[in-house]
Amino acid sequence: MELLWLSTVFLTLSPALAFSPRPGSPCSCDELPRVFTDFDGTISVNNTILNFAEAVYAATPANKRTLPPLASLLAEYEANITKASQEYGSQDTIAQEVAFESSTLRRNVDVTLFDRVAASGMISYLNSSILQSAAETVVLRPDFWEWAVAASRCGVITVLSNNFSTQWLRLVLRTTYANFLSANNTTHHPTNLADKIEVYCPEILTTQLVTPSPADHPAPLHDGGDKLVLLRRLVRGDVSRTLYLGDSVDDLPPLVGAGHGVLMGNDTGLMAMLTKQGATLEPLVDETSLHAEGKDLILTTGDWSVLASIWEEEEK
Repeated sequence: MELLWLSTVFLTLSPALAFSPRPGSPCSCDELPRVFTDFDGTISVNNTILNFAEAVYAATPANKRTLPPLASLLAEYEANITKASQEYGSQDTIAQEVAFESSTLRRNVDVTLFDRVAASGMISYLNSSILQSAAETVVLRPDFWEWAVAASRCGVITVLSNNFSTQWLRLVLRTTYANFLSANNTTHHPTNLADKIEVYCPEILTTQLVTPSPADHPAPLHDGGDKLVLLRRLVRGDVSRTLYLGDSVDDLPPLVGAGHGVLMGNDTGLMAMLTKQGATLEPLVDETSLHAEGKDLILTTGDWSVLASIWEEEEK
């Protein structure tokens, strides 16, 4: 996992990436961790890679579609994950599950799909208009932007995603934030917040379809192990004051490897599996929850409302 590109990131970190309160911030930032978050299913309600994939298929003429139907492609992907899991062996404990989710065997499933889509030629049919229409269909979890407004006053928000495109995620952030500002009819929120969120993600687009942001960081993140390695690099190895938010078993390496992890959503099946594997799951209640300690402790919450209240409380 000690990839060359991660070493480069580590050596070229800007001071802005270190945790620090923004100048003039009213927040008690010393009490709060630096936040790293997954995107699909964590920030967004749905898996936005599906919105992206549907846009690719819609843009590609039927006689130019070199990939199988999307449903078949996704079924094949899930079958490959199951096959990799069976080949890997026992995943009865959290440690074993983390090891599998960080393994070359698991990572290769995502790399193979990414490379296959990239080589299909179908991406070339995308254009800005189609991407924008797709971004309008994305729904974020309740209270994400309320939290982000408060959190942005205390430090950097960093997205670590296995999605296919940094450009795509930037467009989704801009589109949903513009809708949030419009719906709330507010003038006191920063107008450029969607461009201040750091986004680390693979990039499958070969042309610039979305206006770039200085906070765009194309990076080959293909599994939870990649995310944890990068998280550690960005905080120079000290994860004690970090918080990672994710929604799936793919996120398990950073969920247990960060200072604290929060499992987003209400996936009772996943929570039952993690409990059986030995994880301790506790609800995220307030700021004191972020100081709880315990082996394989994972906090849980249904959405961003509790997080928003924690960060907003620090502003008072």
